[in-house]
Amino acid sequence: MFEPPTTERLIYLLRSHDPEARVDAARQLAERASDPVAHEALYEASFKRDQRIRAIAARALNDYPDDRTLIRLVDLLADRNSDVRLAAAEALRDLGDSGATLPLIEALSDRNRWVVLAAVAGLERFGSAAARRPLRKMIGSKDQGISQAARQALAAIEARDQ
Repeated sequence: MFEPPTTERLIYLLRSHDPEARVDAARQLAERASDPVAHEALYEASFKRDQRIRAIAARALNDYPDDRTLIRLVDLLADRNSDVRLAAAEALRDLGDSGATLPLIEALSDRNRWVVLAAVAGLERFGSAAARRPLRKMIGSKDQGISQAARQALAAIEARDQ
């Protein structure tokens, strides 16, 4: 009978010389992200050089939210890799913490449309009045998906503010 690896074993594998073993270990740890030990390992993994591991960690960090997680996800919004930025924007959206409003507003200027759409979705979910002006600018976007998402987000914020 197959026994899944322990969290400690997966943490050990995160330090492996084999990049695929590291990625696999990160994926398995992400499935256990609500465990404080796995969460800590994923937080540390979010600093790894491998962009795949940073993206996996970013997606999983919101399963065990704390102030440090919010700060790290905001930092990952500025990552050089668009997959990591997208994972961070999606995690912030899912986290639902209003402290992410300003970083998500800044992410509206990202060069990757998927990061922008995730930022707009986060602002739709919990953005404040501070997001109104930037979202109004997005309504004029040449990208119809972004324009429509900005309209929806603006309507949601205005409905909340009434």
